[in-house]
Amino acid sequence: MSTDPRFPGFLGIFFQVYEGIWRLAMPWLRRHTRISEGYPQRVLQTVPDSADLWIQSASVGESYLSWELLNRLKPFRPIRVLTTANTRQGIEVLNQAKEAIRIRNPMVGMQVRYFPFDRPSLMARTLEEVQPGLVVLLETELWPGLLFALKRKRIPSMVVNGRMSVKSVTGYRRWPALWHHLGPDRILAVSETDAGRFGSVFPGAEVAVMNNIKFDRLNIDAPKPPIPFEERFPLHKPFLVLGSVRREE
Repeated sequence: MSTDPRFPGFLGIFFQVYEGIWRLAMPWLRRHTRISEGYPQRVLQTVPDSADLWIQSASVGESYLSWELLNRLKPFRPIRVLTTANTRQGIEVLNQAKEAIRIRNPMVGMQVRYFPFDRPSLMARTLEEVQPGLVVLLETELWPGLLFALKRKRIPSMVVNGRMSVKSVTGYRRWPALWHHLGPDRILAVSETDAGRFGSVFPGAEVAVMNNIKFDRLNIDAPKPPIPFEERFPLHKPFLVLGSVRREE
């Protein structure tokens, strides 16, 4: 697939095999109840409009991050933004954001679509149609077909609100030669630990630390007087506590 002298020959072989796997999987994907949602968009039976910026979010949580980014975007001219997600729930959030952004930030024009399947030929065609000036990947949306197409077309990319678990970094390190050639240009991670993990996988990327947008979205007001525990939870009734195991939360 690739004769670009910037890439070693094994990358072309890898993506020929990757393309073949996707081609074999397409009939199954077409019948899969959840994945078949948005199928015409996922396989480019309908194509996206051109855009200045493409933001990819996995599902609901990342789609809210897209919304927050677009709320804060202050372009000096009208811009077109393609927002994509992998799930119906993520698409629903993005459609809500589109209506809100239309009112709050009229300089930003949004289109909402399902993320194309990561088949290399589909990703190359998507970039031909969209022609973005920048692609933003939220948290850990690291798709090899997309990253390879971005590198080949010399379109810059960046990870925002980047997070990488121990399990994920272990998986990426099994294929170091692959990921070293596909790394995003810039990575903004939510902690020094995450930044170190991204840096070990993508040594050529510029890595920095940013505030976690998920926490910024909380918009915590000034402290209020605490409500006594017994008023919140009657002591004669059982209750269950569920919470995150992440230190920051």
